[in-house]
Amino acid sequence: MSLYEIVRERGARRLLMLGMTKNAGKTFSLNHLVRECEAKGERLGLTSTGRDGEALDLITGKAKPRIYCPQGTVVATARLAAYAGTAVLTSEVDTGIETVLGEVTIAEVERAGHLELAGPVYATQLETVLSLMAERGAARLLVDGALDRKAAARVLRHVVLAVGAVISRSLDEVVEQAVTYVEQLSIPAAPLWVVEAADAFSGAGAILGEDGSIVPLSGETLLGKHGELSSMLRRENCWGLLAGGAIGDESLACLLELDPLPALVVRNASALFVEPMRWRRFVAEGGRCYATQPLDLLAVTINPYSPEGWELPADEMLEAVSKALAPLPVFNLARQ
Repeated sequence: MSLYEIVRERGARRLLMLGMTKNAGKTFSLNHLVRECEAKGERLGLTSTGRDGEALDLITGKAKPRIYCPQGTVVATARLAAYAGTAVLTSEVDTGIETVLGEVTIAEVERAGHLELAGPVYATQLETVLSLMAERGAARLLVDGALDRKAAARVLRHVVLAVGAVISRSLDEVVEQAVTYVEQLSIPAAPLWVVEAADAFSGAGAILGEDGSIVPLSGETLLGKHGELSSMLRRENCWGLLAGGAIGDESLACLLELDPLPALVVRNASALFVEPMRWRRFVAEGGRCYATQPLDLLAVTINPYSPEGWELPADEMLEAVSKALAPLPVFNLARQ
């Protein structure tokens, strides 16, 4: 089954193309899927959570793959980026959403070509842009994202992850990091009573009791609350911690102080900002993590080439990543 067939069968009308790191092959994977959708006659909507598709990487100065936009595609990009490619746009409509490259506009591709996408950064703005593109007739919406832009996962459920050799010269290290990241993206759904509690709750977080009780933590964030959190987690009937927003190393360390470990409840992987080593310890010690808005990771793509000057054996990388992530589908799209 091809990547396109998986996307279609899972009903992924909104899809986040996510990269574990820069140069992981995310944009290559996006272009592959764009061309498959074009071949099936689908009208696409394309945008990015930030800036993607530029000819040269703004940090490294190295060449990057351009984003291909078929004729009829609905795009959302900032004004200064709209004419940085070869695609010809028409019927532009303002959104009122400002970026460092100007206001994001919704437009249609009159002549196919490559385009630089510079879309909204915040989740609420992305939701607005996706709705506007759908209103313009885009049947499938693809969003080019990145590791440091996981906020897109707050409004997008379906995900394709790109794993690249750029992570490490060591295939074992690449596989280990991929497993950790996939674990986070695949956090299972929380029990119904926890989801209902989360829907009715706002704030930094809350302690969930085994009896269904909810004891809120003070403030709007868990940052700097090690003492209060540590004390509250020691409540006699504590079942777990409900994180109202992002959770970092300090908060996870509070959980790791306890035996048995309380459960952790987050929105999904977009809320996790913890070091891989600490996350691995949490999992190894039997930590339970649940998502109130779980993601659907459809597939993983690999890129055995690193712009830093090395490459991993493509077949070995595909086999190793596939084995470690089974039964998740893994593709080397350069071979298809």
